[in-house]
Amino acid sequence: MKRIMLVLLLCLLSVTGCGDRMTKVKDLRRAGITAMEEGDYQKAAEQFRHAMAYYGTARQEGTELDILRYLSEAEMCSEDYVSAAETLRRLMEADGRKNEYLNMLAVCVVRSGGELEEALALYNEAGDNGDRSEAHRQALYTLGEALSKSGDPALKDQAPALYQKLIDEGGETSGLCLRVGKYYFEAGDYAWAREVFRQGQALADQELLAEGLAEEQAALIRSTLRDLRFNEAVCLEYEKDYAGALAIMEEIAGEYGEDEALEHEILFLRSRT
Repeated sequence: MKRIMLVLLLCLLSVTGCGDRMTKVKDLRRAGITAMEEGDYQKAAEQFRHAMAYYGTARQEGTELDILRYLSEAEMCSEDYVSAAETLRRLMEADGRKNEYLNMLAVCVVRSGGELEEALALYNEAGDNGDRSEAHRQALYTLGEALSKSGDPALKDQAPALYQKLIDEGGETSGLCLRVGKYYFEAGDYAWAREVFRQGQALADQELLAEGLAEEQAALIRSTLRDLRFNEAVCLEYEKDYAGALAIMEEIAGEYGEDEALEHEILFLRSRT
């Protein structure tokens, strides 16, 4: 009888211990979410890591995966891409190779200075799974810019192919035109780059007319429109059309205000006209 009571007591203590542990885990999770909402991503990551450490051997997979997702987001937002990549690999081991994780990991690999071949394979895997999400598009922007700057011609040539594939799938946007135009500008094809930047401006004007457009989205499109106009002017400058470039730069200054880069360009162009 005493032995039975001892076993029951040990079981009760074990259950109580697990309950206390999960309460602490949930408290840390809430603290991490609060820190993220306040924009303190490093603190958020610390709270989520503490939460994971409290698990010990008493795993509850749903909560664990939830915290790992928050942790990967906090690490990316704090630009700790090496740690975020490690967290995402843990997520894929536990939860499968989901498109969400593939896209995020591709970005982390690029931004942590990893192998572009790996990032490209991750991005293509998500695409082969049928992913057409905004996250997939953003992964393309990050990957495409890195490929465009690669010293390996074989990798560099992948960028326009990826851009064109997205366009063929009906994914052409002002943001994509900005990236494509920059690629051709870096390649020295200023006339075609300028044409792409103009196409992007037309798309941006259409995008701003969309019904139910959130202010945050509208602000992003307006910022993209400014960059498209600025880059069009830079193309004209490289084509030695200084008057045309100056006219656009001055329009931008009047509409958006001047910054150091814009002021420098205007002063230079005025000296050439």
